[in-house]
Amino acid sequence: MNQNEFVKELLTISFEDSAYMNAGLDKKFIKSNRNRYIAIKRKIPGKFNTDFNDPIISLMQEYDVKNIEIGMINFGKEPVISSDFIVFGTFELDRLAISIITKEIVMLPESLDEIGMYCAMNGQKFLESAIFIGKFLEKRGIDDSLFDDEDANSLIAEQCAELAGGSKYLNFYRMMLGI
Repeated sequence: MNQNEFVKELLTISFEDSAYMNAGLDKKFIKSNRNRYIAIKRKIPGKFNTDFNDPIISLMQEYDVKNIEIGMINFGKEPVISSDFIVFGTFELDRLAISIITKEIVMLPESLDEIGMYCAMNGQKFLESAIFIGKFLEKRGIDDSLFDDEDANSLIAEQCAELAGGSKYLNFYRMMLGI
């Protein structure tokens, strides 16, 4: 999935207002929730100190994504580049990064530049799996029975891992779903 497809798919994550209202959520929450899935096209593309070719970097260059939140995945204002990683966002207190060597998406502990968890084979697969899990998390947010359905959550985690590139990435998606 490239950056433009991701931005388009973000808009498909949230439901109609009536679904949220039927779940007992108020209009203020609904508006706030919907804003988490809007990337704003930049008038002037961001200039980052990298020639690294990745759809996540392209996304951050072409769109303001600092308000995007998918589960506990947040994107930053701009990437932070070190010798081994390009940090593009956070997962709670940990950092989400692209490995410059392998192009994998990884999670780095809050203050260490060592891999804590593997998230996806590359940026393209990470964006695709983020959309997939985002749709499930949104559905789970209005259907309490899905929250406790371990089989459904396990299946989604497995499907996300496949989209991300294989079983190596399963633990990240299991953690996202709290299983």
